[in-house]
Amino acid sequence: PFGGGVIDWRQDTDSIIRLSRALNFGSYRNDFSRVKIIFPQGLILYPQKVEVENRKLGDLPLEPGTIFALEENGFSVSCKD
Repeated sequence: PFGGGVIDWRQDTDSIIRLSRALNFGSYRNDFSRVKIIFPQGLILYPQKVEVENRKLGDLPLEPGTIFALEENGFSVSCKD
């Protein structure tokens, strides 16, 4: 896949979800590629699940790729839309 399966937060939510769905083979072995999140320090995360949630964050402009919420089992990242 374009970008090697790395999520580009500058894309819209539909593009991110399509990438996640295309690379999720369920219980079948996937030798093709997996969805990846690469952090600035070089850490690579292979998420089990990518979900989209539309949130209104007020007037606070967040650059795509900004982590704005940490939860026990995940985190929220801003994207294009």
